[in-house]
Amino acid sequence: MKKVFLYYMIMMISGSAYAQGYSKTQIDQMIEEISKMANSEPDKVLPASFDCYNYSKNIGYKEGMANSLLLTGKGLLSLGQYDAALEYAAKSEAIAGKQHYSEIMCEACRLEAECYRSLGVEYQVYKMLQKAMRFTADIQDRNKQYHERGSVFSDMAHYYERMEKQDSALVYYENSDNVFSMMKTGYIKNRERSLAASGMAMICMEKEQYDLAELYLKKAEDLAGHTNGTEMQLKIFRNKGKLEGVKGNNEKAIAYYNDALILAKQLKKKEVQALIYHKLSLLYEKTGEEEKAIQCFLESHKISDHLEKNKISVRELPVKLVVENTEQQFKKNRTEIVVALSFGMLFILFLVARMIWYYKKMKEGLLAMKHTENQLKRKKAFLEKAKHIDDVTIEKVVQLGLKNDPQFLIQFAIIHLSFYERMLELKPSLKEEELKIGAMRKLGFSTKEIAIITDVSVRSVEARIYRIRKKIKEAVGEEERHWFEMI
Repeated sequence: MKKVFLYYMIMMISGSAYAQGYSKTQIDQMIEEISKMANSEPDKVLPASFDCYNYSKNIGYKEGMANSLLLTGKGLLSLGQYDAALEYAAKSEAIAGKQHYSEIMCEACRLEAECYRSLGVEYQVYKMLQKAMRFTADIQDRNKQYHERGSVFSDMAHYYERMEKQDSALVYYENSDNVFSMMKTGYIKNRERSLAASGMAMICMEKEQYDLAELYLKKAEDLAGHTNGTEMQLKIFRNKGKLEGVKGNNEKAIAYYNDALILAKQLKKKEVQALIYHKLSLLYEKTGEEEKAIQCFLESHKISDHLEKNKISVRELPVKLVVENTEQQFKKNRTEIVVALSFGMLFILFLVARMIWYYKKMKEGLLAMKHTENQLKRKKAFLEKAKHIDDVTIEKVVQLGLKNDPQFLIQFAIIHLSFYERMLELKPSLKEEELKIGAMRKLGFSTKEIAIITDVSVRSVEARIYRIRKKIKEAVGEEERHWFEMI
């Protein structure tokens, strides 16, 4: 009777909205009424949600459009039309994304994850749930934020259950219960916490922690209260059936599973029906009721085959969507990687160039310091030698040169220190005889005079002068050659 009344109210609001120009308030009321019967009457939800979408579209009400598509997707999911449900969920997310409706985006991602789960594309489920969790951070209403975040934690727990990672699933159920506990007191808070407690009870039974499972089941029952015909009661009955079966109380287990089966049929949960029929088949076999065991076994396989055929027939679209999404993500990631690598290479090149520059500067500094130090040493040595020499004049140096005296170079260096040091600086490899010839040329000695003084032929002196000039020419530029014009 209550369902009939809700349907009647939806039709009345729809008609009223059409007659009065599709008011946003009326559309929101219709969406709220449709949401209340989304699980129980999916076949009636679909036409109402289609109308709601059209009304919203006519007045440009984007939030109403996104919510209507989301409800349509949920209805199609309940009817086992997973491909269509996935398509409507994606459309809802797209519209909500453009308008930044974080709550709707989160719900749409969760619905997409459920569709992928039903189609057996598990790796895509985890991605969509992570995406949904990111959207929860932007929900402004705290109560709604807690509800969505807790729901995502529950979905993650279900995912890890299917992956047979019981410890991770239990952690996510606990996180879910903690977040739901922060919601405002009411039916939704109790419902979600009851479902979380039932989930924890299921995990504890898998881990053979039956005493703890009973405690969680008690908590789930207390939170569910006296509500009948809901998903809460369905989970509680299933868990109680499993617990009694473990204890060996087969009759009680059968009774609980039959109660759960009635609720699963009311909620049109085909997968759950198949699982319950399978459990009943095993229990009837234990109690010796072969006919009922066979009947339940056949029903289980009938539903499972139907679901599997449906999955196979509709798998093409989600796989196509997954491929397109993967390609887009790959292109995006590739671009980001190329940019990051480019910046990284530029930074490395900058560091290498900087290090080379720093090394060169350091080397130049060390060479300059060494050169200065050598100059100071030479000057000091010359000064020490000059202490023991009388006044040095060019005439005396020339006379020493004519005599080829060993003191010639020392006293020449005192008079022409800059020239002498420059020769040593530019070409440290010059031999003493070459330095002596260079000094004589600086003082104006002719080739013939140098040959007589050094007791060698004129050609030998010319050859040595040629070699000196060549060495100096290699070491200095055009602007410095005036230093050595006399050579």
